[in-house]
Amino acid sequence: MTDRPTPLEILGGRIREVRLKSNFSQTDLARLLGVAKQTISQWELGRSPPMITNLIKFSAVMGVDIKDLLSELSDDLSPLDSVFKRLSAASQLLPLFGSEEKGGQAIMDGLTPSTEVDEYVSTSSMHQPGDIAFFITSRANEPRFCVRDIVKLRARERPEPGNFVLASVGGKIVFRRWLPKHEGTNSGAILKAENPAYPDIEMTDDDCVLGVMSEHTSFNRS
Repeated sequence: MTDRPTPLEILGGRIREVRLKSNFSQTDLARLLGVAKQTISQWELGRSPPMITNLIKFSAVMGVDIKDLLSELSDDLSPLDSVFKRLSAASQLLPLFGSEEKGGQAIMDGLTPSTEVDEYVSTSSMHQPGDIAFFITSRANEPRFCVRDIVKLRARERPEPGNFVLASVGGKIVFRRWLPKHEGTNSGAILKAENPAYPDIEMTDDDCVLGVMSEHTSFNRS
């Protein structure tokens, strides 16, 4: 008679399945999460439980819901018992990129193993798979946004007029206010900088909005 898999083995199998569907090697995943390759192997074999922060990172990087990973298992996974209560009370983590350019590239690449995640940042609300955060590096939107401010972005969300968006325009990634010209299309929309020293940018059919700002955190105010 075959022994039933333990909760840790079931969780490990789910982690492995998600990793393989994304065509990540254990080395790729370890590099993105900042852990050793052996750690990934131990998780997948069901020999050790991931720390809850690493599970949140895994969910953010792979674009999966952590509740799907832990469905029907959380009560049995010491030290992850009561994990749903802890998750609902804790902030979620998003991959944080060092610039608008890196953040936009991550969205377009689908967060591939080559995407460089600088660190992770907490959010005050639940986020969706694929959402990201990035540091402001341009002065185009001063004084509202300062260099090193953090913007949290809902990836691939349809913008409303006046929303701040991350957009790909002519092969360049820019963060601007979106002012549409025609309903239902980006063609002709104006991407307007808050800083008058930066010119408006008109979007074409080949350009696209990558995501819409959901939160803005500044550490530069006096």
